[in-house]
Amino acid sequence: MKDRKGIKGLGLAGVFVGLILSKLTSVYGGDNARLAVMSGVCAIYVVIVLLIAYKGYKSAAFIMFIVMLPIIIGVIGACLDNLYLMIGGILSFFIVSPVVIKYLNSKNK
Repeated sequence: MKDRKGIKGLGLAGVFVGLILSKLTSVYGGDNARLAVMSGVCAIYVVIVLLIAYKGYKSAAFIMFIVMLPIIIGVIGACLDNLYLMIGGILSFFIVSPVVIKYLNSKNK
C-alpha cells in the first residue's frame, strides 16, 4: 500500500462513476432500473467472492462476504420496499465494519 493517493483517487472516482450511472439509470428507467442495477452489482459481487473462495483464499472471501452482507440485505429491502430491512442493513453495516477493521488490524500486527 505504498500509493495511498492512488487508492483514494480510485475510490473517489468509483463513487462519482457510481453516482453518475445511478442518475442516468433512474432518468431513463425510473427507480426500478436503479434496483435492477443494484441487484446486478450484488450478484456480480457474490460471484467474485465465490471465485476468490474457489481459488483458495477462503478467509479473504469470508471477510469480503461479511462486509457486503449488510449491503445485500439493504438491497433486498429496497427490492421488497421494506424500510425495516433497509434500516437493518445500514445499521448492521456500521456494526460489522468496525469489527472487521479491528480484526484486520490485529491480524496485520
